[in-house]
Amino acid sequence: MEEEGRQGGEAPLTGLLRELTWLSFGIATLSSGVLGAGVPDSAPEWGVQALWYVLAGSVFVWLVAGVWWWALLAPPGPPPGASSDPAPPGGALPLGRAARLRRRLAALFPQRDGKPRVALTLARYVLAPAAVFVLLGALLSSPFDDSCAPPTEIVVATTPDSEPAVEAVAAAFAEERAADGGSGERCRSVRVTVYAVDDGQRMRNALLGTWDSRLGPLPHVWIPDSTVEALMVRDALAARAADGAPTAADDLGGGSAAGAAGSAGSPAATAPPDGGAPLTQVTAIDVGEATRLTPLVLAVPRDLAAEVTGDDPDAVVLDDPYAALREAVGPAGVRVARADPGDPAAAMLHTAFLYAANGAIAPGGDLLDADRAAEIEHELSLGLTAHSERDLVCQVAQHAHDTVPVAALTTEAAVYEAAEGPAWRAACPGPTDSGAELTALYSSELPVLDHPFVRVTGVRAGADADAARPVVEAPEVAAELRRFERYLDGFMTEYPPAAFDRPYREAGASPSAAGAYAGYRNEAGAGRVTMGVGSAPAQLPNPEGDPEAWRDAAGAVLDLYDSSQGSAALLLAVDRSSSMGTPNRKFATALEEAAVLAQSAGPRDALGLWAFPQGRGPSAADTTALVDPQVRTGGLIVRELAALAPDREATPLREVVAEGAEALAAWADARPEEDPPEGADAGGEQGAAAAEPVLVVFTDGVGEPAGGGLSADATADRLDAAGVRVRLVAVGDETRRWGRVDPCDVAGLPELAEHPLVDCVPADADSPGEAALRVLGEARAQ
Repeated sequence: MEEEGRQGGEAPLTGLLRELTWLSFGIATLSSGVLGAGVPDSAPEWGVQALWYVLAGSVFVWLVAGVWWWALLAPPGPPPGASSDPAPPGGALPLGRAARLRRRLAALFPQRDGKPRVALTLARYVLAPAAVFVLLGALLSSPFDDSCAPPTEIVVATTPDSEPAVEAVAAAFAEERAADGGSGERCRSVRVTVYAVDDGQRMRNALLGTWDSRLGPLPHVWIPDSTVEALMVRDALAARAADGAPTAADDLGGGSAAGAAGSAGSPAATAPPDGGAPLTQVTAIDVGEATRLTPLVLAVPRDLAAEVTGDDPDAVVLDDPYAALREAVGPAGVRVARADPGDPAAAMLHTAFLYAANGAIAPGGDLLDADRAAEIEHELSLGLTAHSERDLVCQVAQHAHDTVPVAALTTEAAVYEAAEGPAWRAACPGPTDSGAELTALYSSELPVLDHPFVRVTGVRAGADADAARPVVEAPEVAAELRRFERYLDGFMTEYPPAAFDRPYREAGASPSAAGAYAGYRNEAGAGRVTMGVGSAPAQLPNPEGDPEAWRDAAGAVLDLYDSSQGSAALLLAVDRSSSMGTPNRKFATALEEAAVLAQSAGPRDALGLWAFPQGRGPSAADTTALVDPQVRTGGLIVRELAALAPDREATPLREVVAEGAEALAAWADARPEEDPPEGADAGGEQGAAAAEPVLVVFTDGVGEPAGGGLSADATADRLDAAGVRVRLVAVGDETRRWGRVDPCDVAGLPELAEHPLVDCVPADADSPGEAALRVLGEARAQ
């Protein structure tokens, strides 16, 4: 029968194997082509893994069916040299089958001189297929290997108020992207690093100028509090690119030439050929969609809110809650706190609303009345030291039962955290129920904070501005960033909104996004906050705020706020003696304090920089003038600071104080009078009062030039003649151990501080910049 099948056509088994061979070959070719060309980022992970299994299975079937088909195609005739006579008539059927089987097996073995060549057959039908199986098995098993490849690094910068929420969703994203290895090992495909920058103006300056590595690594993603901030940076970068102007920190009074130290895969990890720190600049950003929402509110004690609303829950949404509060209790019945408008976006937008509502600026940002803006700033004197809305609401809670209570221009999320957030209660000392004493008043005119997803899409890096070249983002980083953006976008439309509900996790549970956005709202206005804040309306009071319009108003606010703060004239003198280089970061603290002061200076602040001593000998009592006092020198000063090192022997402190005071006095006598701010009523005056100069010395106070140097009496006489104030920013103690001795009680510092023009300000290595900002604020207030 089998012979008849061969004579009449192909045997069924042979045909089936032939079809399987070609079909499996086609499937393997197609699936390998798809995988080789690259699977779209939108494809689910299970789909990609299934495609690999299809490729592996089709290759296996192709090999098995193909080898079997090949074997069946062997000629059925007798082997060479054998007789081809048919079997004798009447032969038994088993004998015929045995003969055919012997012929088939003999056909598989090539013969020479009538003897089969077994080795060649084994090599053809056993060893060659086995080698193919091994190689293809190794290739196809690589996607399912137990070992874990290094994860892709993503860096995200945000604000102090947003940091907990962003960290929670980033951890949940990394957990979701993790894959199970063949042995059960958890393989992380992405690692997301989140850090907060506690000064909004410094962050914007760094994005517009030279990236400051002291803020952190250059981020791939920036999540500010408001799209308004992102638009200000995006438009400034676009305008500079259109004008062909370099993106330099000099134009902004901020930034650092120290470069940026980044993670693997970050543009900031690029180093120049000479081995120095790279100069890294952002050239473009892409402003994405909102990730979560919170309206701006006026946080007030409950008793105070009742006087405004009459206990009517529907009356919490007002046109101008600030004006309604003043009208209800009188200007003397409440103190209103607000953070620095240049720092959190909430303070900037609250101030823009107040300026526009009171006629200081037009809705489009045009200046109408600078004097009215100054009056508003006088009313908002509290809260300027708060670095977050959390800190600001803490002030309200602590003063809720004072004779004159405090209200705060803040966010709904901050009020929610005060009521239900355990982290807030731990960070805000006071009665445990103080946060529950607060509520919020809303406005139908104020915008919402939308926390957009902003990609840093253009970066240049190099040894200097001329050598800077574009940095290309790694494909795997770009793919993970797109996945992360889609992941965050999903929460805004998710139903039920688990991410915006109360957080709940069992002990030892994997990271989850559930409750990560508690206190915020999604695009429909839903969220746990409507239960945590008793006065919260069910819907957002003003969900359609126009970021473009608020951007112009915010820019006017920053300009007016700078002018209303007055100006300062400061000469910074940095001690670079060897004692500053001892442990506990004394010299690093001095540089950080000086850099924060330089970066915080406004366009009307004049700054200069000295370093002392100039000579390297033990009797050196001279100084080096690195930057002459003038406006807009912040970026230059930061670069000069980065080049300093504690490599001198002497500390000519009294000489620097005397010479610096005399130099500042001479500079003040020669400078021109300042013009009044645009829009202000000069009142017939010839010019605005010039700021009194201040000498700021960053030192540990340890060491004197050989021979003693300038005497204390001579120093006092020269200070009296110059009439210039001196502030000694003390950065360490003689024992070189922080906390053992007040830094202002070291060596000759107490004697110098006895002079009426001299004060000592201790620096805290754990809070860099606080002492510098205190000195800057004091200099502007004079």
